[in-house]
Amino acid sequence: MTPARSALGAKARLAMLVGKAAAASSRAARLGAGANLAGHVAARLAPGLLGTLAADRRVVVVSGTNGKTTTTRMLAVALQTAGPVLTNGDGSNLARGILGCLMTDPSRRLTRCVFEVDELALDEVARAVHPELFVLCNLSRDQLDRMTEVRVLVRRWQQVLRRAAAEADETGRPPPTVVANADDPMVASAVVTGPSNEPVLPVIWVSAGQPWIADASSCPRCSAHWVFRVRYACDTCGFARPEPAWQLAEDVLQGPDGLEHDAKLSLPGRANRANALMAVAAAAQLGVPPEAALSPIRAIEAVGGRYAMVQVHGVAVRLLLAKNPAGWKEMLAPDMVASPSGELAPLVLALNAGGPDGKDTSWIWDVPFDQLKGRAVYASGERAEDLAVRLRYAGIDHAMTRDPLQAVTLLAAAASAQRVDVVANYTAFTSICSRVGVA
Repeated sequence: MTPARSALGAKARLAMLVGKAAAASSRAARLGAGANLAGHVAARLAPGLLGTLAADRRVVVVSGTNGKTTTTRMLAVALQTAGPVLTNGDGSNLARGILGCLMTDPSRRLTRCVFEVDELALDEVARAVHPELFVLCNLSRDQLDRMTEVRVLVRRWQQVLRRAAAEADETGRPPPTVVANADDPMVASAVVTGPSNEPVLPVIWVSAGQPWIADASSCPRCSAHWVFRVRYACDTCGFARPEPAWQLAEDVLQGPDGLEHDAKLSLPGRANRANALMAVAAAAQLGVPPEAALSPIRAIEAVGGRYAMVQVHGVAVRLLLAKNPAGWKEMLAPDMVASPSGELAPLVLALNAGGPDGKDTSWIWDVPFDQLKGRAVYASGERAEDLAVRLRYAGIDHAMTRDPLQAVTLLAAAASAQRVDVVANYTAFTSICSRVGVA
């Protein structure tokens, strides 16, 4: 039975009241939606509130370095075909942000939750909310001055899954299931935590692809050197790519029953088809058939400003977010930045180094900018000079101005283009969204 709101207790109710007041002040001052602040304040006043509000709910957590926001949105809309879903669609993916989301439903009427979770926060969140399902997309290098080395994250995720398995044994609850990207050896290594290369939890393997291979020059289990291929295998320890139940071939999604489904989306690119595959596999595990899940997924045109089309001084502009080398590799791929007619749009690249971006921009030297040869390109953002130097060494002809929207106007005029794509990292992206009125 779902607990009544009165069961929360006076301390919890007061903590939520103060947290919501702090969030309202943040919105009034135009400092943000306030979900993180609400959760932060409430957690300080009532430790343990996250677990209390998550109790008696069926929780899915989605984590990974890239694609977790879009995958979360896709899975949420898929599950909404079977009933209402509570989800942190604003991207507040730390424990305090998830608490802020749960505080919007203190009576716990919504029993199904889908939460995007930061890779480093997965441990804290999983301890509190006891997920029914883990959806693990990928792991790659990301903001080393904020995050940590990829293989440290692998070990942390291993601990999360081992603890979840142990808790299921101790309590008698059904163990959570993992939906995992079989093509990413880092994810597979985190999931295959048993002594004989066996998972400790039930796993549904998905072939979602992993074009970024720079973090897999050696086996993540024993560190032996290998040549990374899609069907990876280590000759030393025997660790190898698991056989996937779900696969993607171009625009066709194939499930474990062998049936094929049209995976053509409104969202562009291979990366989003992979996100859809992860979401559909997770939805199927939760009782939503693939076609029922794909119908609302196909209709998604933008996610938190990502892929939104806006007008800037009469120029059509599409907004793309990329936060790390793997993300930039995907966003700069021809199938992501091509126009509907197949033409490659001119590009404005925007680079900042604010707190959420990470102060260190040296990662841009890992981005394969050489694939932009022959394209019309502008470097912009607070660190436009760093970006311009990187483009010069990649042999890319470009111009530079710090203001991304000014770059749009200049580039459109120079290239006689009616459309420009903007690829920006986090704070550059959010700044642009704010200026053009995209929520």
